[in-house]
Amino acid sequence: MRQRILLCSLMILLGTSACNEVEERNDPKPRSVSVSEDVTLNYHSIDNPIVLFARLDQEIKGWQQGVNSGKPHLLLQQERILEELARGNFSVLASNLKKGKESFRRIAAMALGFSHEERGIAPLIEALRDSSPQVRANALASLGNLRQEGTPVKPITDLLLKDKDPAVRAHAAYALFWILRPQRDRGCLMPLIKATADPDAAVRAHAALALASIKSDFATPTLSSRSLFDEDLHVRYNAALALGEIGDRAAVAPLIEALKDRESQVRKAAATSLVKLTGKNFGQNAERWRRYVRDNLGDLQRPLGPKTGGKDSPGHPKKGSKGSGK
Repeated sequence: MRQRILLCSLMILLGTSACNEVEERNDPKPRSVSVSEDVTLNYHSIDNPIVLFARLDQEIKGWQQGVNSGKPHLLLQQERILEELARGNFSVLASNLKKGKESFRRIAAMALGFSHEERGIAPLIEALRDSSPQVRANALASLGNLRQEGTPVKPITDLLLKDKDPAVRAHAAYALFWILRPQRDRGCLMPLIKATADPDAAVRAHAALALASIKSDFATPTLSSRSLFDEDLHVRYNAALALGEIGDRAAVAPLIEALKDRESQVRKAAATSLVKLTGKNFGQNAERWRRYVRDNLGDLQRPLGPKTGGKDSPGHPKKGSKGSGK
C-alpha cells in the first residue's frame, strides 16, 4: 500500500536538496526505492570532508533527478551509491550534523537516511532542534526513510504542529507516514487530525497519508468531511486513497460524492476505494453506487473486520482501565 500510494499520489520533491534554500512547496514528496538485500555494497570512506560532502551533494541531486524521472532503476542505482557513502562515512556525517557548518549539516541530515541503519535515529532526532529549517526538514525526511518503528515520535509531532516553516511541518507528516503502523498511533492520531487543517497543502496531503498508516476509524470523519473536499488536488486525492486503506464503510457515502470531483485523479481514487470498501465495482457511476447503497444499507453498516481504531486510539480503553492504552 505504502509504495503504491506514494509513487502514484506524491507529485514532486519536498525540497530535500542539500545545498539549496528552502523553496515553496505545494506537493508532497515521493520516497526512495529501497536497495534489495541481496545487493553487495562496497562501503568506503572518503578522508577529505570537502570531497565527501561535494560527492554526497552530487549524488543526492542525482537521486532527486531519478525521483522526478519516475524511473525506479535510476532510484535504485542512486540509493545504492548513497547507502555506500552513508554507511562508509557514518561517523563523519553524524559529527558534521551536530557541529559542522550549515551546508554540511544539510547534506549530512539528508544522507544519513540512506544508511538504513537504526543508529541514525539519535543524531537525526537531535538535528530536529537545528536552527536551520532545511536541516530540520532533511532530518525528518531521513527519519522517514529509515522506516524504524521505534523512532521517537514526540519531537516529530511537536514540529508538525509548532514549526513555523511549512516544509518542516510537511516533512514531519511524511516521517510519521513511514514510522507509524496500523492500530498503533503512539499518540499521533490527534496531531495528524489537526494537521489536516494546516494552511499548507503539502502538510495536509501528508497528514492524510499518515492517517492511512494508522488505519483508525477515528480519522474517517475528518478525512471524509474536510480532506476529501479540500481545495488542493493532492489533498483530495490522498484522502480518497486513505479512506480506502482505513477500511471504514462510513466513508462510502462521501466517496460517492467525490466521484463528482472536477479532477479525474480524485474520481479514480474514490472509485478505487469504493471497490475496496464494498467488494463491488461500478466504476465512476455515482448513480449506480447510490442505488447499491440504498439496496444494501444493512450490509454496509457492518464493519469490514476488526475495529481499526487500535489500542492507542482515543475511545478504546482497556477493560478495567480508566483511559486508553499506551
